[in-house]
Order: sequence, then structure tokens, then C-alpha cells
Amino acid sequence: MSGSYPMDYPAVSCCMPTYGRPVEILNESVKSFLDQDYPGEKELIIYNDNGLVEFHCGHREVRVVNTQNREPTLGDKYNKTIAQAKHGIVLLWDDDDICLPGRISYSISHRIENVFLASRNFILYGNTGKLDVVERPFPATLCISKELFFQLGGYDAQDKGADLNIALQARKITANADRMADADIFYIYNWHPQTRYHHSAVTRNHSDEKARELIDSKIPVELKGEFNIEPQYYRDYRKLIDDYFETQKTPQG
Repeated sequence: MSGSYPMDYPAVSCCMPTYGRPVEILNESVKSFLDQDYPGEKELIIYNDNGLVEFHCGHREVRVVNTQNREPTLGDKYNKTIAQAKHGIVLLWDDDDICLPGRISYSISHRIENVFLASRNFILYGNTGKLDVVERPFPATLCISKELFFQLGGYDAQDKGADLNIALQARKITANADRMADADIFYIYNWHPQTRYHHSAVTRNHSDEKARELIDSKIPVELKGEFNIEPQYYRDYRKLIDDYFETQKTPQG
């Protein structure tokens, strides 16, 4: 079942909570937002609740909210970020992942009942540089109307599994969506637990309190003060993907 929406271009808000990320990581994620081919109005909200750091970005489509008060849970933080969205359609925008230029356009045109969740995604293993395709939805690819997001209860006020309720309901709604073609895969999930924290990893085997301690331990000691976000890439992601699919064509012997 394909999306039933005509290809209009409603205004969208992309929502990026962040905590403890070096500015270089945000540079790439913001660059991937600015490179979107979507012709409609868009904004990126960066919500930073690390009181030791203040981020700034001079681009008119990027709005940075710096607060001294750390949100009590990850779920609260996502809800707070999405509540500040100016527009009626929101997309999650993880602070350390990469979205190819077609993400917003594809998501908008393939919504089912105001929801889209990408069924196929790339995963990039930071310790090896290996790229692979994962044949399952990632909650971070959610595109949903702001109204429906809060009607469904938003994110749960917890760290571990904060997105589980929303993700399960989104999967039910989009269960009959068409399988994404190779050329349409737009999400690169960066997996690098050795050098950066992954909330999904540390909360899997630890309490929320212990997970927060581990997350804080991965924050670089020099990450204090004010930083200007300068959108740029530090690697050629398009080439990485092209090389991956070229390898898949090559007979393995």
C-alpha cells in the first residue's frame, strides 16, 4: 500500500534533542538537514539541555534552544522538543545520524494516515567503517503529524524504551506500506558505542540512573562553553553507499 497523499509540500518541523555531542557530530547531522531536496518550508529544532554547553547556528532554518535544566528523562526531552515545533508535521532527527537528501520528500509523499516509518535503513559500524542494510523500521525515522503524536501519548516519561509505545503504534499503521527500493533508502544509523554513547545500548543492560552515568562518562572533558555549528561532512556518504551497492552486485567467490 503506497502513501495516499498527493504530493503537496506541507511545512515540517525536524526535531533534534541533543546532549553531550561534540560540535563536529552536530555539524554533519545539521548538514544533512540543510541538504534536503524538499521544496516546502522546513525547520530544524535543536534542543540542548547540557547546561555546560551552548550551541549556536546562523542558518535561518535552524533554531537552537539551549537550556540549563536537564530534562528528567529522554522521553520528556523528545516531547519538549516536539512541543516547540512550529509546524503540523514533525520528523525525528537524531543528532548523530545522517539523512540523505530525499528523506523529507519521501516521508511526506509516503505517509499512511499521517504516519511514515522507514522500513529499510543503512547502519554504519564506526569501528570497522562497514555499511549494511537493515530490513526493519527504525523509530528514529518517524514522520507523524504533531497532533497525532500527542494523541498517541507522545514518548513515555522514561529513558529505557521511551519510544516503544509510539514505535509500535506507528508500525501497526504502516504495516502494509510498500517495501522501500534500494535507491530510496535515506537513513544512515551511526553505530559507534566505543567512542560515543548510544542510549539504546546503555539502557538495555542498565538502570536509567546507571545509564545516565555511563552517558555522562563519554562526554569529552573539553565540551564546555559556546560552539558554533558549521554544517559540513567529514566523509563522503554518497560514495560509501554507492560502493556498498556495487559490492552487492559483485559475485562472492
